[in-house]
Amino acid sequence: LFSLPTSVDLGMVVNQLNATAPHSSIYWQSLYLENAAPGDAVSSMLAKPYSAAVSANIWAMYCNRARNCLNLHNTSTYLASENELSYLTFMYSMFNSPLPNMRQHTAFYNTELKVTILDIGPGPNGQGMTLYNASTSAWQVINGVYTTHPAVTIAPRLPFPPGGPTIRQSTQAAPWVEAVTSCAGMQVRFVQNFASIHATGRQWPKRLLQAQNGFITPP
Repeated sequence: LFSLPTSVDLGMVVNQLNATAPHSSIYWQSLYLENAAPGDAVSSMLAKPYSAAVSANIWAMYCNRARNCLNLHNTSTYLASENELSYLTFMYSMFNSPLPNMRQHTAFYNTELKVTILDIGPGPNGQGMTLYNASTSAWQVINGVYTTHPAVTIAPRLPFPPGGPTIRQSTQAAPWVEAVTSCAGMQVRFVQNFASIHATGRQWPKRLLQAQNGFITPP
């Protein structure tokens, strides 16, 4: 049995494994993780600063990602889309670039994600990407593989969940998805995002966002 591949079919289902108890941490070793899905609004309640659009964050687990809660050793993860694989390859390459003007685009890897090491290389047979050693605030990966063309497929491939967050630009930071439980909470999130846009000098959205009985406009 040790020579046979073992698959965990995540089934495009999120938040199915709760690891929110204090000091809880999950270790998966020598596995194929299939049908990983992006997160949803419930995932995002504990997701920050990780993007719910990135299925590599294994949103089947519901945990506080401000601390270590997931460890993958000798594990292959089949990502939800080619766009995601391109995005991760681009961002990880910039993080390891010897050029300061390239590394500055991934400064949030240090300040927000708390990346301490990100040792990567080509995936098996030139497909995907190998993470020889990667460590952040939330997870550690040793000899892991990210791919969309697995050498071994055990579970049937499932379609991308409709309405899920997606990565459209492989050269920009993946979008955050933040959960709100009331109109007041929605208003707070909008104002915070508008302030962030203003601080970075980006353009305001060309539409008004309605919440409660009024409109939220840029401060």
